[in-house]
Amino acid sequence: ESFYYLSAPYSTNSGLIKASYDKAENRVEITTEGVNGAYSILLNEEMIDFSKPVTIVLNGKETVKDIAPDFGILLQTTAERGDPNYQFEAKVSFE
Repeated sequence: ESFYYLSAPYSTNSGLIKASYDKAENRVEITTEGVNGAYSILLNEEMIDFSKPVTIVLNGKETVKDIAPDFGILLQTTAERGDPNYQFEAKVSFE
């Protein structure tokens, strides 16, 4: 259900999600086309600075969020992937 820092349940089975991040700007940009369900972006300290607000741009609409690391998400992504290079500490979900 995950591909690098994107995650979606199997029921979300069509459409296109383009996502990028800019650590210097503490910004995530997401563009979607025809996505038929929920999806999430996964974040870690290599990608963003959790001590600052994160700007999220979804299909051109900008929001600013305080995102905190979550030990449960870290455990979950570590167990799913078994790879310390793909551990994530936060999840932002969209519908």
